[in-house]
Amino acid sequence: MRKKRNPQCSMELHYVPHEICSQLSGISQWLDAHPQFNDWIYEDLSSGDKQNTGRNGLSAESVLRAALLKQYLNCDYDYLSFVLMDSMLFRDFCRLEPNQRPSRSSLHGLISLLTASTWERINNCQLMTALKVDIKPHPPHKGLILYALNNHPVQGVLVSHYFPRSPVAF
Repeated sequence: MRKKRNPQCSMELHYVPHEICSQLSGISQWLDAHPQFNDWIYEDLSSGDKQNTGRNGLSAESVLRAALLKQYLNCDYDYLSFVLMDSMLFRDFCRLEPNQRPSRSSLHGLISLLTASTWERINNCQLMTALKVDIKPHPPHKGLILYALNNHPVQGVLVSHYFPRSPVAF
């Protein structure tokens, strides 16, 4: 049975004194401020469910975070699978349970179930957040919406250097 989120997983990232850790922490805080995303992703994933068999799959929250991490790293599913097995920081960001080791094919299958309308809704929230803190957009780069959010407070926390990029390329 798929869950919307993993309540037992730590909300804190494994701290590494590096810019990537700071960026992922900011993205994570922004995602935490928008729990409705998990509901939207869960709906997309549930439309592809055959039936509840076997062990628990990735939560909707983990699938969303893995999709954003794939875009952030600009990598293929094979490399995404590897870093989710190898890196504690990336595992924490995706809120994977200790026994979860998603394969390339399962990541591809799950992320490909996410609809364009869901990504559009997430991107609209991203734009609304940027407007609230008066951030000026950069010119579009290869169709991706990219905002520099260096040291701009959002809801009392610092947001990462880059907002999550538009996952149009999925």
